[in-house]
Amino acid sequence: MGNSRQFGASRWRMIALLVFVNLSVLSLVWVSLYASYRQYQDRAEVSSRNTNRLVAHSIAGEIDHIDLALRTAIDEVVRLRDSGAKPGPQELDGFLSRLQSRLPMTDSLRLSDAHGNVIAGSGGVPTGIAIGDRDYFIRLEGGPNSYLPYLFSSLPHPRTNMLII
Repeated sequence: MGNSRQFGASRWRMIALLVFVNLSVLSLVWVSLYASYRQYQDRAEVSSRNTNRLVAHSIAGEIDHIDLALRTAIDEVVRLRDSGAKPGPQELDGFLSRLQSRLPMTDSLRLSDAHGNVIAGSGGVPTGIAIGDRDYFIRLEGGPNSYLPYLFSSLPHPRTNMLII
């Protein structure tokens, strides 16, 4: 009878030790998995920030290139006016097409008069196209710097339904 008590007590100790070891292993596994999860989240955040930064720089670079091209177009119109020529489709369509071919991110370049009537563009311009009713044109009527705090909204292209700025 004394041996059975000792056996029963050692059996409970053995079970308690086994439960303790299992709980210890489970807690170590949980801590390890949680640390791995946090590390994965931290890496995903860093990767997301880096991707965001790269895309922002890429878009800013493209906008800078387009801005330079538009300033070049303005210089060409001023040069033509100063030489006594009236800038029109004959003089500007070819120039705008060459300029647009150097900007693969653009679909087309268009030049309009003060009333919003498109007078020239890369690849030619169908007659009757007017942009005077578009929000960015209306906004620009306030002066050359009135567009600065305003981000142009994209519009669907009339023929392709592709969003354009």
